[in-house]
Amino acid sequence: MKADSVPLARAASWQDLLELGKPRISLMVAITTAVGLLVAYSRTELTVTPWLVLATLTGTLLLSAGSSALNMWLERDLDARMARTRERPLPTGRVTPELALAVGVAAGVIGTLVLVVWVNALTALLGVFTMLAYVLVYTPLKTRTAWSTVVGAISGATPPLMGFTALQGTLELEAWPLFLILYFWQLPHVFAIAWLHREDYGNAGFRTVAYRDTDGRRTATATVATALLFCFAAWSPVPFGLAGAGYAAAAWGLSLSFFACVCWFAVRRDRRSARVTMLASVILLPLLLAALVLDVL
Repeated sequence: MKADSVPLARAASWQDLLELGKPRISLMVAITTAVGLLVAYSRTELTVTPWLVLATLTGTLLLSAGSSALNMWLERDLDARMARTRERPLPTGRVTPELALAVGVAAGVIGTLVLVVWVNALTALLGVFTMLAYVLVYTPLKTRTAWSTVVGAISGATPPLMGFTALQGTLELEAWPLFLILYFWQLPHVFAIAWLHREDYGNAGFRTVAYRDTDGRRTATATVATALLFCFAAWSPVPFGLAGAGYAAAAWGLSLSFFACVCWFAVRRDRRSARVTMLASVILLPLLLAALVLDVL
């Protein structure tokens, strides 16, 4: 065999393999899982050991990375059509489909085993559900309907529930505000991104809310409606008895500031306002979660 015929993926670097796991998304998954753990800790007198925290975050990270790798494996041909994704490891040939599939499956299996053995079965079950929903439901729906975002947000909102059940062992009522915050935060965030990259997504065949939305009215309406729902979700820890007045003030201030950005986007419907909305959502979430953690601990 000639040297230049050896698949590039045989020399795949650790950076290429790391990229398969979408590290920024996985980092957010780890942070939101940790928030769930901290909230559960504030509601119980149970001891939290460093080993439990490490096992929970490791298992969750592996499941997230595995989901992302399998998503890239399924969408490798579509990623090659988009400017924002054509430099990923699979479209460029730095990683073969076979290797990506193996990495994704291995990460999912190992992550599940870590949670089953060192955390608990409920947390592992939530992790498997999240992975299967992301890979087998959300990913195929992306080329069929704009409703895929509504479905996919379920997977993105589950990690804090996993953090909560890792300590509590059950899904208590107090855990669900965390789910609501993550769920409704994702929708306007993704809609702004969809508007920014609508031509790119269209070239790949993704049916986002911005697909064929030439004047942006449909995208703007969806973004405003879901941002408004997020405002109420951000406040939900208060009536659920999870947080107090300090968090309530921070939640309303942050969420209403974000809603103002969304309304500006709805009026302008241009790249600048969409980018500001997207960046505002990225800044908003860690500030809101930090305010919640400081209030409950």
